Amino acid sequence: MVVYICLIPNKGARIGHQSDDYFRVVTFCKKNNFHYVYHPFTCNSEIFENVLKFKTLHQYNYENTIDNIDKFISIDYLVKLQSSEEPNILNQLIELHKSTEKIMLFDSIYGNENYQQILNFNINDNDIIETKKNHKNCLLPYYKNFVLTDYICVHLRCGDIQNDMARYLSVNYFIDKYNYLISQFSELKELPVYIITESNFMDDTILYEQIVGCNIIKTDEISSFYFLVNCKYLIASRSGFSNLAYILGNMKVIKPPHDWNCYWDNLID
Repeated sequence: MVVYICLIPNKGARIGHQSDDYFRVVTFCKKNNFHYVYHPFTCNSEIFENVLKFKTLHQYNYENTIDNIDKFISIDYLVKLQSSEEPNILNQLIELHKSTEKIMLFDSIYGNENYQQILNFNINDNDIIETKKNHKNCLLPYYKNFVLTDYICVHLRCGDIQNDMARYLSVNYFIDKYNYLISQFSELKELPVYIITESNFMDDTILYEQIVGCNIIKTDEISSFYFLVNCKYLIASRSGFSNLAYILGNMKVIKPPHDWNCYWDNLID
């Protein structure tokens, strides 16, 4: 086996989207017996290296593999190799897999329709869910006992998505979902409520009035992630960050409407 695949993280994305791409490429490599090479997260997401510990899960990392590669290729290179007899990029990778050279596909998914095409062609949501479950089992011990009591967490994403109507959810949405949660499980009224949001959130008064005794926490991404991943119940945003928390956590989740992520048996509704 000589094909190595290294995903270049999307430098314009934050940890939620970078990790979502990561899970897809890991799944693709596993399904096709290619060597996955882990590349560190970039930009704002660099701080998550020590938290998520993904690097420790893989035999091949960018730093210990890059100098041993004979040839680097891109998706565009594979497209140029195509002919009528070989109609898809996956076939090209399989052929290169027979080579005696160590060949690395080193490219980014973002904005690359051909990369998206081979991933979507060869893997499905159930494959990706299995990868996420495996990672959850490996990483869950690191997140235990961050907070010593059971609590409800509301991830109220605003800030950078406030003008993105496809993703933005109003304060009233989260209040309604909290009321729904405690109507289904009356004992949850006694649990602390932590509302995790951003520094530019301005509707504190509404939340304090509607969710009596709640704690509004405006903090950095790492602290936010720990609060989310350790909660007992999560009211999630339509956000890769929320998604990553309940992939790796052990909570029950109220998912947002029209979300694009994969779920399993931790859903409440």
